[in-house]
Amino acid sequence: NERHGVDANAMDKWLHVGVVALKADQKLGPFNNLVTDTAKRALTSPHDQAQENAADALAIQYLKASGYDPNGFVRALKALAPLQKPGSDVLSTHPNIADRINATAQAAGDTRGATNRARFNAVTESLRN
Repeated sequence: NERHGVDANAMDKWLHVGVVALKADQKLGPFNNLVTDTAKRALTSPHDQAQENAADALAIQYLKASGYDPNGFVRALKALAPLQKPGSDVLSTHPNIADRINATAQAAGDTRGATNRARFNAVTESLRN
C-alpha cells in the first residue's frame, strides 16, 4: 500500500544516512559491506525483543569503550521513533522505541565522547539537498 511505500522510503533514507556515516569512518575499511548488510537486517528483520534490548545495551557499552558519545545512539533511536507507527512494517517487530530510548539514555548517562559531527555533516550533505 501507499503508506507502506512511504515508510519504506523513509527507512531507506535513514538506512542510507547511517551507512554513509559509518562508511565515512576509514577504520571500517574491509567492513563496509558488513556494515551495510547488518544495518539493512537490523531495520527489516524480526528479532526476539530480548535480543534487541541486549543489542542496545551492548551498543552503549561498545560506544563508551571506543570513546564515542553513547548518547549518539540515543539520538539515533529518537530519529527512528517516527518510523515505528501502528500498522507499519518498519520496526514493527522491535521493542517499543520509547522504552528503548529510555533504557539506552539511562545506560549512556552523562558519558560523553567523540561525535565527529563535522565529518558526519560533510559526508551526508548531499542527502540533505
